Amino acid sequence: MFIQTRRFPISGTAVHSEGVFSMGEMTDKAKAAGNKAAGSVKEAVGKNNNDPDLEAEGQAQQAKGDAQDVAGSVKGKMGNDI
Repeated sequence: MFIQTRRFPISGTAVHSEGVFSMGEMTDKAKAAGNKAAGSVKEAVGKNNNDPDLEAEGQAQQAKGDAQDVAGSVKGKMGNDI
């Protein structure tokens, strides 16, 4: 699904069809998605190659992504003032 956004450079917010995103929220959620994807790949490669260190690294990176996602959600609810 494509959501149209419009940026307001002075205020640092973006508007979309479902409400307003703070730029910090969007940044955190983008980083979270990247870390979750990279962690998932590392975990799968670690399992496939019988490399428990790489598997654990992937799991840790996914957990980091989960934390960034939560941070982004909090920023979205409270604004960038946190």
